[in-house]
Amino acid sequence: MFNFFNSKNVKHYNDGGKYVGDLINGKRHGYGTYYYADGSKYEGNWYENKKQGYGTYYYADGSIYEGDWNYGKRHGNGVIYYCSGNKYEGQWGYNDINGQGTYYYKNGERYEGNFLQNLRYGLGKYFYNDGSYYHGMFKDNLFHGLGRMYKTNGNIYEHCYFKGESLTNKIYYKNGDIYDGNVVGLIKEGYGIYRYNNGNLYKGQWNNNKQNGYGAYIYKDGWYIGQFVDNLFSGIGSMYYENGDHYFGEFKNNVA
Repeated sequence: MFNFFNSKNVKHYNDGGKYVGDLINGKRHGYGTYYYADGSKYEGNWYENKKQGYGTYYYADGSIYEGDWNYGKRHGNGVIYYCSGNKYEGQWGYNDINGQGTYYYKNGERYEGNFLQNLRYGLGKYFYNDGSYYHGMFKDNLFHGLGRMYKTNGNIYEHCYFKGESLTNKIYYKNGDIYDGNVVGLIKEGYGIYRYNNGNLYKGQWNNNKQNGYGAYIYKDGWYIGQFVDNLFSGIGSMYYENGDHYFGEFKNNVA
């Protein structure tokens, strides 16, 4: 069949759309602009009526996508400017955000990492406005698996998450101290072990970020086992000294 080529034709469609651009055998093929009835517009390359190659889509809500297309779908690399003020730049697959990319939020925060069907999925980093950031695993937009939270004060919070909920936690403090135990948010709560940079160690109960309840404090000159109130020996307890002496009784504010 003989193919004829007409450039910069105008073609109207029954659905109210209009095309201005290259045509081959009546099909959108080459470069052109399609005006949709809802007010959206595509400007770019075409192949047999399908968006193909590079093009820009102006959505009716004000969002704009610029990037690669394959058989009418966003596929390859592209950037989308959402009408909400958010922005995504990176890889696409079959019309969805798939692969590596960066999502910029209107509030200044951003995510860098892997996506699956428009959701944070796999390894990535989330940067907060206060300068802290999370580096670890995601699933369905939630922290899921191993990850670390890096705070601006130099502390590092290591977690194992399940659907956004922290199961196990370890905190590395800037001064060399280490906490390994339960937290609620970033607050030590429940059972945990605290290793001091001087070699001392506490293992026991925590409440509101302080040693509260039953626990043991071990240091180079001996150890204490008993009740704690706000990080102090308070209540019934036993003190074991390095020389072999032992005291059992009531303590208050570290004093027997």
